[in-house]
Amino acid sequence: MTRETYSGLPLFPVHGKLISKTEPVDGLRIQFMPVIAGPDDPRSSAEGVTTKDGSFDLIYMAPFEGAPAGKYEIIVYGKQGAPLGLPEGTSTVTVSDSGKNDFEINL
Repeated sequence: MTRETYSGLPLFPVHGKLISKTEPVDGLRIQFMPVIAGPDDPRSSAEGVTTKDGSFDLIYMAPFEGAPAGKYEIIVYGKQGAPLGLPEGTSTVTVSDSGKNDFEINL
């Protein structure tokens, strides 16, 4: 049996819930795309899929959960694969290296 190891940037758990008009949304893909801090920023995107109750957990590189600390743009993809618009001013978040990274995303 082989076991994969991860040797990149530290990863921090990222959880959240996607809500549309007070109802959770199932089966949508959530992507946290890094807002690049400079040419040497090694981060790549982290993704998750919403469950029946609208919750999601991010995967950085399968099977490694979480995301490196930093600022991210949130992209939500509909069931047909097209990006959905988020309300003005709600499309960026910061993943912290200390504290909880629980985000509520409203469509």
